[in-house]
Amino acid sequence: MVRIGLTGGPGSGKSTVAGILERRNIAVVDLDCLSRTAVKPGQAAYKKIVDYFGKSAILESGELDRVFLRTRLIKSREDKKNLEKFIHPEVFRLLEKEYKKYLKSGEKIFCVEAPLLFEKDMKALFDYIITVFIPYELQIERLVKRDSVTEEGAEGLVNSQISLAEKAARSDFIITNDKGFDELEKEVDKVLKKILK
Repeated sequence: MVRIGLTGGPGSGKSTVAGILERRNIAVVDLDCLSRTAVKPGQAAYKKIVDYFGKSAILESGELDRVFLRTRLIKSREDKKNLEKFIHPEVFRLLEKEYKKYLKSGEKIFCVEAPLLFEKDMKALFDYIITVFIPYELQIERLVKRDSVTEEGAEGLVNSQISLAEKAARSDFIITNDKGFDELEKEVDKVLKKILK
């Protein structure tokens, strides 16, 4: 089974590409979804987070208080490091479980949508890396529209990650997403053809 890492920046169209791949009957796992699963009540990471941050980290519903955690992470590099230490092993355990499930079912391609693939040094997990690339100005424009943030807020979000140009330079394939959905589908199909040949 070929393992693909799909990455890009905020607003680049990773999830759109992931959706196209799913419509091509390719197994796609979203690492952000696995991260959310890893911190649900009852999970090992949830208990570690609550033990470390205290009851203030929990909402009345029992879910983690993401606003509280985000505030702590902005203020403390150590808190951020510890949170990642609690979550990442659980995320990788869930990812391994998904991989084995799809391997057993005979899938040809296993794709992981991983926004922070390079930031978290995950390249070795994959046979191929695909970066969804979008010109900077268009990326900012899409984020402002999609997330209802200011231009400065969008720039801050984009600049908090490795640049798309650097991600593209470190990837096996680049899918440029600047011409609309039909062209994007064609780009995806071209890359799939190369991977499957």
